[in-house]
Amino acid sequence: MLATPVIKMRLPERKPIALILIVIAYFYFNNHNVNIVISK
Repeated sequence: MLATPVIKMRLPERKPIALILIVIAYFYFNNHNVNIVISK
């Protein structure tokens, strides 16, 4: 449990990048699902 906060403090720039990637993947996945629903 102690390793996680240390990593977050040592790599503060990596967390926002991961968060942005998750958000992009989330919107991409939603758009893909919407396209599938429209195709049906």
